[in-house]
Amino acid sequence: MNSDNNSIKSNHSDRYQQIAVAYRGLYHRHQGLQRTCSALEAEAKERDQEILELKSNIATMRVNQN
Repeated sequence: MNSDNNSIKSNHSDRYQQIAVAYRGLYHRHQGLQRTCSALEAEAKERDQEILELKSNIATMRVNQN
């Protein structure tokens, strides 16, 4: 019976270690995705600003042509 308990404890410990490793992997992946998302959001804001500047330049050119 004692060996059965030790076996169960060992299996639980092994399973806990597997879950801990999987969790750390997911956590690091999540952090990487957050950094990627932040970088993409910053790039999108830059592109939005460039688009606004181009629209303004086009509007100015149209006014100057008339």
